[in-house]
Amino acid sequence: MVATTLDALKASAAPLLQLRHVTIKLNDMVLLRDINLHVAEKETVALMGVSGCGKSTLLKAIMQLLPTAKSQTLLSTDTAALPQYHIAGSMRFYGQELTALSDHAWQEIRGKQIGMVIQNAPDNFDERKMIMQHFYEAVAAHKKKLFHHLSKYEKQEVADEAYRILYSLRMPYPERIRHMYSYEFSVGTLQRIALALCLILQPQLILADEFTSALDLYTRLEVLQQLKQLQEEMGFGLLFITHYPDEAAFMAERTYTIDQGTIS
Repeated sequence: MVATTLDALKASAAPLLQLRHVTIKLNDMVLLRDINLHVAEKETVALMGVSGCGKSTLLKAIMQLLPTAKSQTLLSTDTAALPQYHIAGSMRFYGQELTALSDHAWQEIRGKQIGMVIQNAPDNFDERKMIMQHFYEAVAAHKKKLFHHLSKYEKQEVADEAYRILYSLRMPYPERIRHMYSYEFSVGTLQRIALALCLILQPQLILADEFTSALDLYTRLEVLQQLKQLQEEMGFGLLFITHYPDEAAFMAERTYTIDQGTIS
């Protein structure tokens, strides 16, 4: 029987995340071949490589966000006409095989136990909704609240925690997000808000795709320092993509490099 609770997963004493012999193809083209890596609890691991080498593809594969034949069956009767990714090998979270999970099981893991921050910060947000509404909906979904409804008291708790995280990430006047929309912020500020939106659910593992790329050098150093402090406080593992060797050296216990579709 597949374990679904976090306590049951932790009891396996397996690495937080472990990839073994993962190969990813797009139709018949091999993008990544025989990828092996692992992330331990509370560990930070960097993933480097030139643009287009498959780093972002790997993170999406871990989160089961790539369109495969299985996922496209629900969307189209002519799946052969659509680009399809094929994933082979093993991807385990606390020893549980991620590729074998049902959509229902993923609802318990995606966001709550494994969070993700994507590279293009504005894509994390719906421009029609105020920023704070994204925090309310994320927490309400986690609590399985009907129609994403939180009480006034619960909303204030969420807002206070969002402000605390944003303040820790050196965002000035974080309270202003209550009545503002994503298009009113710079991309750099949205990067920090997206990270806070991920952190508020307190996942065990965060996958981050160049989450400091829109920040200037001084701000990037500040955010990295505060993220390390939040990691010590909250205890999450971090697998992040970066193009900066100094960032990898500062943040990560280990660094993997993807080169010509393989990892070193």
